[in-house]
Amino acid sequence: MDLRTLTRCVLSCGVLLAAGCGDPMLEDMTPPRPRPAHVAQPVTRTAPTQPAPTPPGHADIEGDLYLLYLVAAADGQAEAPRGPYMQTVQMEHADPARVAYLMAWLTDPAGSGGGAQRQFLVYADPAVQEWATRIASMLDVPADDDTAWAAAARALLKVAGPRFADRGVAKDLVEAFEPICQGRVDVQYRWLACMLAGRLQEEILARPLTAAEQFQQAAAISISTSPAWLIARHAQAKALLAGGDRTAARAVARGIVEQTGTRFARTRAYQDARGMAGQ
Repeated sequence: MDLRTLTRCVLSCGVLLAAGCGDPMLEDMTPPRPRPAHVAQPVTRTAPTQPAPTPPGHADIEGDLYLLYLVAAADGQAEAPRGPYMQTVQMEHADPARVAYLMAWLTDPAGSGGGAQRQFLVYADPAVQEWATRIASMLDVPADDDTAWAAAARALLKVAGPRFADRGVAKDLVEAFEPICQGRVDVQYRWLACMLAGRLQEEILARPLTAAEQFQQAAAISISTSPAWLIARHAQAKALLAGGDRTAARAVARGIVEQTGTRFARTRAYQDARGMAGQ
């Protein structure tokens, strides 16, 4: 069985659910379907008391850094990194390296590194680190979750990584995520689906302007000036720029600077937006 056939098999049930075939999450937005009790949760939430150590592979950013560790269940919760400015999510189901790869798409960390059993992501803002912790937990999808989101996420997690370049598989995944992006599901899963569809369009299918439209959808369902809004708008501006629409890219970048003020001034997304806006 080739990779595309395998992906289609994994997606088959989820795509039917996304079309409205009996998925409780698609029948009623309020309240959203509860997550299984065994979904990974952060095991470290230590209040900052001193700057975090500077790890290898981080971007050159002045000031405190905030670390998020993704640790495989086999590595043992007792050995999870602990300390000021650190948070840890134990991966019960997903591979830490593959989750870290998607986290780079979704949360724009300042740096990253690690090995097979343990990955770390570096953030320059504590609010972004806290939000990224929740995103990582949502990507740790259990095998018995039969929602459309879970089926699409599991299929993507099977192939995610720097070597992923199969356009056929990418198209199938986009087709799985798009109904979730536009569907009647919990807004956090809609945001994830919009962003992942956009990243696949941009990174694998080389369709930056189509990606920009999906990033715009992600921003539209986000609270203005939240980390989710910032990341989506920044991705939209970069995609517009890559697609040759410099005027639109500059306008989006200016909107980021004007609406967020200095709230996320130390993040790479904000600093990059300032550069694109010419400020």
